[in-house]
Amino acid sequence: MSKSMDNGSLAPGGAFSAPLSAKLRISGKNVNSYTIIGAKIIVYSWYGNDQSKEKLRGIFWVTSVTRINDIFTVSASDALVWLDSTSYDDREQGTSENKIYSRLSSNIRDITNNLKEIIGVVNEVLDDDKKIVWRHDDKMVNNMPSGLGYVLLPPDKIGEISTKNPRDYVSWLAELACGFVFVGYSEGDAWIKIGQYWEEDFIEILPEETELNSCEIADFKLKFNRVYAEIYNGHSGSEHGEITAGGITVDISANPFKDGHWEYHGGNAMDVIGKMFEKLTSPRINFRPFKLKCHKTEFFELGQKVKLPNGEYSLLTGIKWQFRGGYTLSCAGRDTRILSVAAKRSQAAKVKDMAFTKINTEKSRILKQFESDKNNLQEQINSKSADLDSRIQDQIAEIWEAINGGGE
Repeated sequence: MSKSMDNGSLAPGGAFSAPLSAKLRISGKNVNSYTIIGAKIIVYSWYGNDQSKEKLRGIFWVTSVTRINDIFTVSASDALVWLDSTSYDDREQGTSENKIYSRLSSNIRDITNNLKEIIGVVNEVLDDDKKIVWRHDDKMVNNMPSGLGYVLLPPDKIGEISTKNPRDYVSWLAELACGFVFVGYSEGDAWIKIGQYWEEDFIEILPEETELNSCEIADFKLKFNRVYAEIYNGHSGSEHGEITAGGITVDISANPFKDGHWEYHGGNAMDVIGKMFEKLTSPRINFRPFKLKCHKTEFFELGQKVKLPNGEYSLLTGIKWQFRGGYTLSCAGRDTRILSVAAKRSQAAKVKDMAFTKINTEKSRILKQFESDKNNLQEQINSKSADLDSRIQDQIAEIWEAINGGGE
């Protein structure tokens, strides 16, 4: 299964590993669970007996195994799993600094070349059979807005970026591109690319290709009210259209790359926000939540546009393929209109909201106490200063009087 975002929400910048689950009969000398873990699995499939039309389904590495006799149940992940290591430290100078951060803060680059730098760091510690490459998408949004790219600012300006996980950096770049990270394949090699949601070509899913009682399609499309960002120095910007109930706000304030673009673009990074809003609100982009099971001979890809059995259009944010079981397709998103949100808030959401409320309350209390202490301190300083001035004036008067008296 592969996906470009969480099932219950819709936000750009997804970077999710595709898992593989399979039961395999493996026999042979010295074959056991320990020799299977870490093994490379290349999956092909074809329809009918025509193997000449085989499709490369993916390249995976086994992460866990259970065994009953010669039947092995394996779980594996695609090449995105190599972005999860936190061991990419800069030990060339005998330090343990964040090597990725060091490289991405050294030069201004477009999204593609920042991605190239991250992949380069990852490949330095991978074996040859695990190395990954990057690919450029010339249709990518915000690759180099206004002719300028992105750079990470030093910690004294935006604070330290503690993460050393390459997936986090790649996800931030994908967010600015208003897309997602995915793994593609060619001739047995795995490559990483920031993908986009398709606007033109589509695959039609006919009613007769859809499993009975498996199709659910929302009666609404997801709408976007605005794209918003707060810059590290307190500035903020927003690109918005008509405000609608249930409209989604995409907030990229936590993205550190947009701060570097702002810093070196004369205080104007709103072009990034504008391009994102333009992409998300394009009339050709239809995020209509749905889920269904179907049997087709086409090869689906994340971000692809599909025509649903009822004639509506949507985009694929989740794909699950099962041998002899067909596809399970979906578009993430939920009804965020006010009444629905009020009625369906989960307990987890309530706990999260309560936690934020407590944090904000405590923050407000501390700030008020700080202001009060500051005012009290200022009053004490003013009082002591006035008292000191009075005593100095008295001493000056006494000295002057003594001088005048001595003169007589």
